[in-house]
Amino acid sequence: MPGIIFYHCPMTRSAIARWTLEEVGEPYTIETVDVRAGAGGRTPAYLKINPMGKVPAIKHGDVVVAENAAIAAYLGDAFPDKNLAPKIGDPTRGEYLRLLFWAANCIEPAMMQAHLKFETQRGQAGWGDAELVFDVLAQTVARTPWLLGDQFSMADVIVGSGVAFGRQFGMIPERPEFEDYLARINARPARQRAQKLEMEAAEAAHKAAGAAT
Repeated sequence: MPGIIFYHCPMTRSAIARWTLEEVGEPYTIETVDVRAGAGGRTPAYLKINPMGKVPAIKHGDVVVAENAAIAAYLGDAFPDKNLAPKIGDPTRGEYLRLLFWAANCIEPAMMQAHLKFETQRGQAGWGDAELVFDVLAQTVARTPWLLGDQFSMADVIVGSGVAFGRQFGMIPERPEFEDYLARINARPARQRAQKLEMEAAEAAHKAAGAAT
């Protein structure tokens, strides 16, 4: 099985993919793409990996995948023995895919709406409006221990990352349902490893920047 290359910049949205990789538990190597400096991800070499010039992305053998939800979906299927994704034919597969797309298409826009304080009509925007999304999100995370029941899945990584980010920066309102779900999320050993690695990488980058000045 070929190794995984992880195109990453510390303390960005690619931290979500780091958690995904830690849940999978397969070896990976990191190619740092400093999207904050110089050309960032707009170099010709990296644009061949992700035409958007953004992180994260992964390369697994000949397969290149960008976007957090797509990476989660790919890795969940690529390593079925990890039980992080319902297999094709499983009745929960449809809900799993809906949650992955819903996180990107509805939760993140709703957070930005709440942060930037602009109004939308529910029939106008694809996500409806922030109030609708947060109400449905609260119901979703409270119905079972994990989004698909008792089994943790990649959907929890993607939705859980959104809830964690939104609560940290006040983009998602404080509700008991969110706090309880975050407590379960934050108890995951893979998430704890990923957060520790992110902090270490950020500290190393800060020291390197200081030494260069």
